Amino acid sequence: MDSPENVQREQIKKEVRSDIEKGLAVIKRGVFAFQKIAEELAEEGKRQYKIVATRSKIQGAKRDLGVRVYTLISAAETTNPALDEEVKGTVARIKGLEEELAKLESKVASPQPVGPASESVGEEPAKAQGKAEDKP
Repeated sequence: MDSPENVQREQIKKEVRSDIEKGLAVIKRGVFAFQKIAEELAEEGKRQYKIVATRSKIQGAKRDLGVRVYTLISAAETTNPALDEEVKGTVARIKGLEEELAKLESKVASPQPVGPASESVGEEPAKAQGKAEDKP
């Protein structure tokens, strides 16, 4: 027969196990949230790097364009530098880079709410379970 002490000890063990499981679930949720935020920050860092690199390429192309136009004008090789094929190619390259830059700058990270308010431990959102009300 179990003594009252053993019963009480087993009850305490069950409660401790339950509390540990709840704590682990909270930790897992926190780790997942941290991982998601870290990934989002890494992606944003990559995007910012591409923006800086593209701006640098644009500046380099503009510098090359200026050098070519200066060379054409100073050498009196042409009266209209805009007709030079190298100038046209550089201008086209700059326009392409500026379009690429505009696309990169228009991409904005959309942060998702993360934390205790977003989901309960072990439960799916109400909408996924079919509990959410459909509103017209």
